This record gives sequence, structure tokens and C-alpha cells, in this order.
Amino acid sequence: MRFNDRKFAREYDIRLARENYPGELYRHVKDRLEGSTFVLDVGAGTGFLAVPLAREGKKITAIEPSAEMIEILKEKITPDISGSISIDRTDWESWSGPFSEALICVHSLYPMKDADMALSLMKKRSGLSLVAVRTHEGRKTLSDVIRKKILPGHTAPDYPEIIRRRLDQIGAPYTETLITETKRIPIEDLDAEADFHSLQLFKDRGHASQIKLIITDSSEKTGPGLIFTASHRDILFEF
Repeated sequence: MRFNDRKFAREYDIRLARENYPGELYRHVKDRLEGSTFVLDVGAGTGFLAVPLAREGKKITAIEPSAEMIEILKEKITPDISGSISIDRTDWESWSGPFSEALICVHSLYPMKDADMALSLMKKRSGLSLVAVRTHEGRKTLSDVIRKKILPGHTAPDYPEIIRRRLDQIGAPYTETLITETKRIPIEDLDAEADFHSLQLFKDRGHASQIKLIITDSSEKTGPGLIFTASHRDILFEF
């Protein structure tokens, strides 16, 4: 798991902060948690939702298996919210805590070994579940562009359809909201950017030289750096 690599975890956190993650998605999650106090954050990562939600008065249980991600999350917990975030280092399927008012799982379903079981547990363990996954149609990210160039036949799992199928199977009523956002992402260090994507997508740094060319061809040159215009498309399931 790459998130157990300290260097990768740090680069990941810096990158998401630079991209203003979670962006528009956060507003939708926050609005749907209106009236809920106790929230499970499944796959909390480095706290991009847990920390601001705690500042909104929520009591967060951050469930995260990566020690490296947890280390970064702890650094973000300031004294004013230290009593509002508890951390359980475990994967979701192994977690055995109590039933909660609400649960969020934002871009954290992907590494789970059994998505069907994970969704069933969410329904069982929470009164309200919010699960956000990316949809491929109309989306353009740097990772997408790189994959298409290097692995033209690659097809990623259709997570929205996986969720719909499973919720139908267990008889869980749900709604879904499409959230779109365009971001202009600065690339100041091309070598570091290529190195990161090589590790993220291919689990090694062997494709970095090829990825540098792809990034350059796909981006707009601005002074000493580059700008990549990304189109993000997420579906937020509520059940």
C-alpha cells in the first residue's frame, strides 16, 4: 500500500492541499451532515475532511489503516479540536466500534478488498452514510491522461455502478448527486510531479521520464512552470 510509504504520504498530502481538496465536495458533505454530531470518517487519510468537520462541531472517529497518514493527521489536530477527533488505526472491514449517527467515505472505497462487504457494513453501522466516488464520464485528471498514454487498454472499475448494484441488492434506498469542479493545478517541479505519478500509478519510479513528456504536452506553460486544467466529477451517494 503506497500510503505506508512516508515520502509518498507526505507528497500526497501536499499535493491535495495545493489542489484545494476536497473543494466543492466538502460543502455537499457538510450540508448533508446537518443535524448529525457523531461521524465516522472511513479512510480518513490525512484529515482533509475530519479536521474541518471537527471545527464545525462534529465529533469525528477517524478510521485509517496507514500509520504514515495518521502521523500527518495528528499534526493537523490543533488544541481547539483535540477533543473532537479520535483515531482508530485499522481498516474499515476490521473496525468493531459502535453504531454512529453518520458516516462518510470520501474517495476511500477504492483500496478496500471487498467493496460489497464494506458498503453493507456502512449501512449496518450508521444511520446515514455518505460515499463519494469518482465517475469517469467527462472527467479529466493528470492521472487519467497518463494512464491513457501509457496503458491505452486500461479500464478502471466502475465504482458508481458497483455501489448502485450493492445497495439495490441489500434493499437500501439511496440518492446520488453529481458534483463537478474545474481546477487549474500549478506544476512547479516537473521532476517531482512525474516521480509522484510514476509511484502512484505504477508502484515504482520507472516511468518518470515518459510521464514528464506527457505532463508537458498536456499542460499550459506559464512562466517557469506549468498549469494543468483538471475536470473533476464525483458522485455522492447518500443512504
